[in-house]
Amino acid sequence: MVTYDPGPDVYPRTVTIDYGESCTSASGVTRSGKIILKYSNDLAITGSQELTTYNNYYVDGIKIEGGTKFANNGEVGTQGQIIYRLTYKNRKSIQPDGGYTNINGHHRVIKRGEGSGYPGFPDGDFRATGLLNYTQFNSVSGVTTQFTVATRPQDALIYKSGCDWITKGKSLYTYSDQTTANLDYGNGECDNLGTFTKNGVTTTIVLAP
Repeated sequence: MVTYDPGPDVYPRTVTIDYGESCTSASGVTRSGKIILKYSNDLAITGSQELTTYNNYYVDGIKIEGGTKFANNGEVGTQGQIIYRLTYKNRKSIQPDGGYTNINGHHRVIKRGEGSGYPGFPDGDFRATGLLNYTQFNSVSGVTTQFTVATRPQDALIYKSGCDWITKGKSLYTYSDQTTANLDYGNGECDNLGTFTKNGVTTTIVLAP
C-alpha cells in the first residue's frame, strides 16, 4: 500500500510504501515493513532531493536500516540527461544471525533510454558509478572487515525496470590490507547471480536486492 502526505501532487510530500507483514514480488523477493520517502520538490528540478528511511523494513529476512539521499544537483550528462547523486548514510543490512554490512558513500546515477521520469524503482532503467565505503561484520567468525567498492564509468552498474537486481556492470573491491577483488554482475539478464573473483578464485554468489 502506498500513501501520500499531504497528497500525490503536492511538494514537499512524504510517500510511505507499506509492505505489511509480507509481500512477495513477481521475481520472488519478499518484503515487509515500510519505506518512507520525503520529497522536497519534483526531482527534475535542480536542488530537489528525496530522503529515504526505513521502518522495521525487511527484504528476504534481512533488516534494512539507515537511509539514502537522492539529489538533483544540476549536473547534466553529455546526452542532456540529469545526473543524480545517491548518497548512502549508514545504510545497514542486518542478517538474521546478527552479521551486518554498513555502507557510506555515493553513486552518480543517470537515466538510460527514453522518458522524462527520474531514475529509480519502479521507473528503473538507469546506470550508476561511484565509490562506497563498507564495514562488514561476520557474526560467526566475529571478524569485522573494511573495504571500498569502486565502479568506473566503463563498468557502470545497469538497472532495468521491473528487475530487483543489478543486471550488468563490474565493481572493484579494495580491502584494508590492500588486496583487491572484482564483482561481475552479469550480462544484462535479470537474475540474482554474480561472480566474485579474489586471489584468482572465482565464485558464483547470490546478490541482494
